[in-house]
Amino acid sequence: MWKEILERESSLRDKDLATHDDITLPSVAETRQAFEVISANSDRIGHICFFIDGLDELVGEYSDSIDFINKLTHNEQSKVIVSSRPIPSCVAAFRKHPHLKLQDLTRRDIQAYVQFKVGGHPSMKRHMRRYPEDSASLMNELVYKSCGVWLWIILACRSICGGFDDHDRLSEIRRRVDELPPELKDMFMHILSKIHRRHQEQGAQLLKICYAYQMTKSPFLKKGLYALGLALVDDYNAEPICIQPLDDEEKLEICEELEGRLRSRCWGLLEFATSRTGTSAGGVTEAKVVFMHRTVFEFLSDQNSWKLDCLQIHDADFEASTALSLYGMHMAVQKLSENNEVAAMDLFEEGLWWGAEADKQRPDDTNNCFFHLTAFLSLLSERRLSCVTLQRLAQAVPLDTSDPSSMHNSPPIALLLAIEAGAMNFVKSHPSFTTTGHDCQRGCKPLLYHALRKQFLSGKFNDQPSDSRFNSAHMVEMLLLSRCDATNSVSVSGWETSLWSLWLEELTRLIAYALSEHEKATLANISEVFRTSNSGSRPKGFDDMIIDWPGVAH
Repeated sequence: MWKEILERESSLRDKDLATHDDITLPSVAETRQAFEVISANSDRIGHICFFIDGLDELVGEYSDSIDFINKLTHNEQSKVIVSSRPIPSCVAAFRKHPHLKLQDLTRRDIQAYVQFKVGGHPSMKRHMRRYPEDSASLMNELVYKSCGVWLWIILACRSICGGFDDHDRLSEIRRRVDELPPELKDMFMHILSKIHRRHQEQGAQLLKICYAYQMTKSPFLKKGLYALGLALVDDYNAEPICIQPLDDEEKLEICEELEGRLRSRCWGLLEFATSRTGTSAGGVTEAKVVFMHRTVFEFLSDQNSWKLDCLQIHDADFEASTALSLYGMHMAVQKLSENNEVAAMDLFEEGLWWGAEADKQRPDDTNNCFFHLTAFLSLLSERRLSCVTLQRLAQAVPLDTSDPSSMHNSPPIALLLAIEAGAMNFVKSHPSFTTTGHDCQRGCKPLLYHALRKQFLSGKFNDQPSDSRFNSAHMVEMLLLSRCDATNSVSVSGWETSLWSLWLEELTRLIAYALSEHEKATLANISEVFRTSNSGSRPKGFDDMIIDWPGVAH
């Protein structure tokens, strides 16, 4: 938990540790000792109650955990509350202690839910009039099979109501109930297998996009995935990409259509979450798409789940990160057209971040957002902007994007944004990227400057998960190997400074992390190029930055 907090709160990380990578999770022995020390000193600490959830999910021997829990309770000032499925070893070990059965506590509520969802369906009302005993038995069976698990009964009722919509007879509904597996994982597999074969791949793509979004540790995740944006990209490679502002009526229609598609393609495993009360148009168009329960995400986190026939994606051109890069562009355009500059800039950066990820996965994919920046950038010149970053972007964009001469005399903005975001393959294939002389083309600052100082992007690109925080360093290395001039100077806030000094600042940031030998070697090689190129004017203390790294040649 502490590690997760530090990953999210950079202010805490800066104060307490150089990086969250310096934190390691305690070993089993260390954890055991810590709890035993706490329990042994409870007379000084005070009364302690330990809550232990999901004992049945333990990886290892249950007997060890049972012994450990019993030790915690030796002190009279310590209490332990444990939850678990009725595993025989746990039932036997704790049979003399007070216990509660979840299904006994929730039975009445679940009965009421089944009566409302299933018993209230018009088809079930007809069955109850004709076959009252069989209908009552069927609903009791649902309550019994749920074992008090709310998520299970919600999914089960959806399946039964789906049978009613298909005009199933009561005997067929009974078979549906009998087919429902008792375990949640098996229930997810059962539900997905029941999706119409024509819709399965579309459902798999929707689940893949949402899974990729939640799986990443990017700084943008906390904002949530807009339903409108997802609706605009879920089949991005089926039709020509068209990014443009939409009116309120169009947004509402698109979101309502997606809500229906989530029901038919994902059987409710993905659903809308609205921040506003009611079902107003504004609430729907601002809705986010979420997994109906955390266990759905956990189910998809098992890579074997993606091997299921019902989750196969046969479209070789589909890539979740590409879809999410276009999602960012679509939503940035919508927010800018609503004059919400802060949200527009955040979503624009989010799209670029995913674009850089897609660039690694599919270097030749022209569906990447870097090929589709015009819609957003062209809107900038039409507005009086208050966001400083957007103002800088607007100044770099040609006033008339349809005028070839205007484009020729302006900085290649897509190239510069790709450099800042770390889309290396896009940069290398860009027509404006040449081996010589490109640093001073079209009035822009040196390309190395954009790799080191993100003129058009915020600091979020320097606060990234460990697998992408070296994007800037890799970009600098590639630019140097492409013969970019390492001796250039640039004006930063009115002061003339060298690119080498800017690299020194970047190096200072990166060496605060726990680095692998390969990462150290990369930074040392970049530093060597700057040293060699600027042999006459070396920043003071530069060599000291890497002198203590073992195994790195200087």
